[in-house]
Amino acid sequence: THKCPALARMQIAAGAVGICAAKLSESEVMLENGIDNVLMTGVNISVPKITRAMSLASKHRGFIQAVDNPQNARDLQDAAKALGIIADVVVDIDVIRRSGVPPGKPALELAKQVDSSPNLRFRGILAYDGGVQHVSGFRERKEKALKNFEPVVESYALMKASGLDLGIFSGGGTGTYNIMQE
Repeated sequence: THKCPALARMQIAAGAVGICAAKLSESEVMLENGIDNVLMTGVNISVPKITRAMSLASKHRGFIQAVDNPQNARDLQDAAKALGIIADVVVDIDVIRRSGVPPGKPALELAKQVDSSPNLRFRGILAYDGGVQHVSGFRERKEKALKNFEPVVESYALMKASGLDLGIFSGGGTGTYNIMQE
């Protein structure tokens, strides 16, 4: 959440494969300042933002866009096709009933839709539990994080069993980075 390319470079130097950014403008700043791999966790729903995101994807191969509903996937497909690109996409799974596609069958169906879209490349899943980041006490935070994540893990298993390639399984945050690796 720091929104600072200098700090992102330090994270990458320490071993991070890339960074997450919540919004399109944050993704643009990171990519335009030398951060090669950016996963945008927010979903772009307006045509102007989708067009900007696909333009960014055409210039930066390491840009990955989240999607959380079938219409958004169709809109991303259309924008990527118009630019003649293949855009990398992760499916955002709802953990806290705030954003994302519901886990289980709805998440699997959306992943299959993305995977079958000719101008989208399914890269995996994103599931961020913002509320658990602030639970006091490590043991309590760990228990709650793992419990909340059970439907996401089940969704991952469904996708794997269906033959989908899930190179990305993102869900940790500042308060759970040392929990979600389990």
